[in-house]
Amino acid sequence: SLLRLLGRVGGGTSLALAADALKSEDVKNKIAAIVALGTWGDDSGFKALVEYLGTGPDLQLRIRAYESAYQYILSSSETNSEELWTLLSSEAKTQDEQMKLIRGLANVDPSPWAFTMLDQYAADSEYDKVTDLAERAIVRLKDIQKTRAPKPKGE
Repeated sequence: SLLRLLGRVGGGTSLALAADALKSEDVKNKIAAIVALGTWGDDSGFKALVEYLGTGPDLQLRIRAYESAYQYILSSSETNSEELWTLLSSEAKTQDEQMKLIRGLANVDPSPWAFTMLDQYAADSEYDKVTDLAERAIVRLKDIQKTRAPKPKGE
């Protein structure tokens, strides 16, 4: 569709068209905008998706929008962006969304912000499966951190 092409081009005019499509009554237009924003040329499309998630779309559109935002992070050069993961985390409401987020965080560089975010899910999530997965992700990142640590001389 035209929105997908505009997403690759990016820019303010294209973003405004995608934002209008999200406000449309036509579900097909909303889906096209969600897909386009998930492949946007810069993080403005991702931010528009997160903003849309905050408006409380119906469940099926929410699932699509969250997945599109998640895939944007994974496929972008900003996979290790604290800002993007924090924005997505702010909209991770369901157990599935939180588990998806944690699985993604388990594959970022072991940075202090990633540990902090995972610690919050381990301590505060209302879902036992999320708590368990967050604890396992913390262990995984610590293991990665250990393998990257410089070995002491003499070993």
